[in-house]
Amino acid sequence: MNFLKLQDLTLKEIQGLINRSLELKQYQDLIPNLKNSTACNIFLEPSTRTHLSFKMAEHKTGMYSVDLQIANSSFQKNETLEDTVLNLKEIGYNNFIIRSQENEWYNSLLKINDISLINAGDGTGNHPSQSLLDVVTIYEHFGYLESLKILFIGDIKHSRVFKSNYEVMKKLKMSVSTFGPEEFTSNLYEKIDNLEQMKNFDVIVFLRVQHERHDEKYSTDEYNKKYGLNKNSLKFLKENAIYLHPGPVNRDVEIESDILYSKQSRILNQVENGVFARIAILEYANKKNKLILLQNGLIYYQEKLVKKDILIINGKIQKIEDIIIPQDNPEIINCEEKLITRTFVDGHVHTRNPGLEYKETLETFINSCLHGGVREVIAMGNVLPFPDSVENFKIVDSALRNNDVIIHQCANITKELKGTELVDFSKLKKFTNFFTDDGKPINHEEIMEQALCEAKKHGVLLLLHEESMSNQNSAWSYQTPYSLKNNLPFFTEEYETKLVKRDLKLNEKINANIHIQHISTSKTIEIVNKYRKKGMNVTMEVTPHHLLLSASQINEWNPNFKMNPPLGLESWRLKIIESLKKGHIHAIVTDHAPHTNIDKDKEPCNSAYGIIGVQWLFSAIYTELVLKNIISLECLIEHITNKPSKLFFNQERKIKLNEVADLLIINLSDSQIISEGTIQSKSKNTPFLQKTFFGIPEIMIINEQIKFIKN
Repeated sequence: MNFLKLQDLTLKEIQGLINRSLELKQYQDLIPNLKNSTACNIFLEPSTRTHLSFKMAEHKTGMYSVDLQIANSSFQKNETLEDTVLNLKEIGYNNFIIRSQENEWYNSLLKINDISLINAGDGTGNHPSQSLLDVVTIYEHFGYLESLKILFIGDIKHSRVFKSNYEVMKKLKMSVSTFGPEEFTSNLYEKIDNLEQMKNFDVIVFLRVQHERHDEKYSTDEYNKKYGLNKNSLKFLKENAIYLHPGPVNRDVEIESDILYSKQSRILNQVENGVFARIAILEYANKKNKLILLQNGLIYYQEKLVKKDILIINGKIQKIEDIIIPQDNPEIINCEEKLITRTFVDGHVHTRNPGLEYKETLETFINSCLHGGVREVIAMGNVLPFPDSVENFKIVDSALRNNDVIIHQCANITKELKGTELVDFSKLKKFTNFFTDDGKPINHEEIMEQALCEAKKHGVLLLLHEESMSNQNSAWSYQTPYSLKNNLPFFTEEYETKLVKRDLKLNEKINANIHIQHISTSKTIEIVNKYRKKGMNVTMEVTPHHLLLSASQINEWNPNFKMNPPLGLESWRLKIIESLKKGHIHAIVTDHAPHTNIDKDKEPCNSAYGIIGVQWLFSAIYTELVLKNIISLECLIEHITNKPSKLFFNQERKIKLNEVADLLIINLSDSQIISEGTIQSKSKNTPFLQKTFFGIPEIMIINEQIKFIKN
């Protein structure tokens, strides 16, 4: 098993390595016995700590290891790294700990089977074992990682230590800032202006001035005074703050000699922890492979539906072939007549957590998602407390962690969703990329314009609930048979399009990233497409209920047909479907909104807006549109996997070689009647009660774990 980039591991795997490192340090009798493994250390760059730390880790685990002497090796005869490793493998070495000046040196070696590659540093790319020992040292001191503020000082641009740590620390929800000479820093990262601002940070990491990578510009004294730690700047540190250095230290440059090992220094702790972190890495790299073989499945692969086998090794897709002959006793899952896709993304849900658990508990929400094949969601901000400040956001976000479903919490755009005062975008952007007042429109034009400017300035996405509050006259739907029969007021399409027009017009000069939520009219699509052709960064989503239902079906009052926006006219619905097929709509989302019977069972004007739906994100559309040949299965899969993932997370969500196995197995012929007994949500508010849907998710594979959903 390879160990190349720490940030490529799952959050659970990273946390597991941190805990294991400290466990091994405290209880050394738990150090694994790896005497049946062999290691070759190939250091094509000079190293003291990393090299000898790995060497000690190999010794403590009983692993037979050698150091390739570069000066006396065939590298001097121009042998390639690939040929060296191939030959050493045949001699009997199966672990290769390699450092090279070449970025991603390992790419040419990934095709070699039955070896473990461990990255001890690649050029200016990554230094994963250093990142691990750094976060281990920080965790050992504080007892937690989330929300800690970390400052890196020095050569940001060339430092693989920084690049590794930045990605890992962001994944661990730590806040990262930088400081250093202008030519050493980058506008890609948050910066501070002077050493005095160290007082705002929990951990300061001083990076080595890399003399070997660039010309000298600053004298020792000058650099230390402006960017180093000395007796004067040490006074700026908080009492409980610590400082680190990856080594080797340029004494009196990055850190003054007299305070190199002061009481706030954890530099020697880093070195000690490095041995146990690297033991954990060797254990990870040598653990017994877990193999899962998916046979005879219909998979959505390279934009086509094809019948293939998939081999998963240690949580990653290693083979995709017509037929894979089982070897090494894999766990086999027969996927005959079943669909295999990536797990789904739902970009619009209401978890009701925290604060509104009487509508939906976190457990019932997670179960609803898993039964629907949904693995990643974006949660709206109408919870309690409102996520309209850093303090409140942390309360909400922390309540949603450590589940089988990844929940991305939105911040509000305005305080308490009142639409009158903006939140502090500059502070909240460190915790989320998504801002919304979903459930409420922003009616004040000047507030909306300010929000667009803030979104542009901070590079975040505004998710807009477009609803004109003027002239509603107690209406709750567009024109329906029920409203006509009872002479009730109803909305026109301007209910939605009025604010869409206003906000896109406001955004013409600003060009912030904006996303129009839950469209219900075909006119909205025309408006958005007009501005997209002009180059505006605007996208849109549609819900299953707006694709499958229309206002013409409301012949009598049924609270489960009341949602916001309302069901549109049948002609609008058909045009929305055509736009979906043409690729003009960027995501299908559920707007899953649980309500109790008490909330819903009221007169039309007082009944709560919203319905549940995450459990049948796939099956409802598969039954009503795919099986009826209205849209293709490929179109449905794209709009609930790859398209929303690219839109919201800037990541592809496709079945690919070497990708983490985050897969869903769906029985296309299996069906389920939607009833109060089969609904996983705590609330039962859906217009699809007693409907039969086909295409039921059966199994979810998350890395190495097989979850049997249906039962």
